[in-house]
Amino acid sequence: MNSPVVHRKHVVHRKYNEFRCEICGQEVTAQQYRMYHTCSDRKCRYEYNGRLRAQLHESQERHEQARISFWHELEGQRDQLASENAIEDANKYLPVCVPHLKTQLAPVSLQRREQLRKHLCTLLEDIASSDECNADLETAGEGDAINDVDVPSKAPTLLEAACATCGGYCCQEGGQTAFLNANKLSEQLRSNPSLSAETIVEAYLSKVPESAYLDSCLFHSATGCALPRSMRSDLCQTFECYGLKSIHELIAEKPVDGLFIASTVNEALIDYRFVESPKRSPVRAR
Repeated sequence: MNSPVVHRKHVVHRKYNEFRCEICGQEVTAQQYRMYHTCSDRKCRYEYNGRLRAQLHESQERHEQARISFWHELEGQRDQLASENAIEDANKYLPVCVPHLKTQLAPVSLQRREQLRKHLCTLLEDIASSDECNADLETAGEGDAINDVDVPSKAPTLLEAACATCGGYCCQEGGQTAFLNANKLSEQLRSNPSLSAETIVEAYLSKVPESAYLDSCLFHSATGCALPRSMRSDLCQTFECYGLKSIHELIAEKPVDGLFIASTVNEALIDYRFVESPKRSPVRAR
């Protein structure tokens, strides 16, 4: 039997005299170079740190200029799209940027459903083995159904419109678990003490849509989340992307008459909505 061939990577070590002060060129040790990039002279270290500060300042200026340029471009796109859709006074719609989901719908496979089932069963087994929740499962019955009444969102229309424009970018990490954890299922048991573990599992499986987005949560359907809010994970109901946070900041600063919500990928406009005040319905145009 032939011995396996082992490929060894050739490592090139720098010689001592190849490490030099970035300012005066004097030879320094490898340790000095890694820590300071200069010799021990204070003038060299001061000058080198000054260079680093200057580079950082230039980088921050470039970033700020790019940010200003992007928002000027976004405002121009807002004005053009407002004109095309006969929307008056485009300036009252403050631009807000949100991410955009790039994927496609596909039938939900049996494998994805089974992965969800296994995840839920594992969580319920963990709950049953914990002292805190044993009483919940011991008193569980089999006749009642889980509370799946969808409670209307209390979020302002602005936030709902932002999520709709994005399309569910934050749902991508949901996978086959939908961010569901033991805390959420324990909450279901406490609020519905007559439930059995099997009832909970079947209730979630019954909400899986026929088609969902690939590389996203299996409850992520063409019409949004297939789960009623009462069954969604705590993370799904509390997480805010940078777009939602910016909307909250705008609302906190002053009353907002309207928003131009743009979903972008690499600064390219993909979708948008003109949204009136929170008490009105969003105007969507493409």
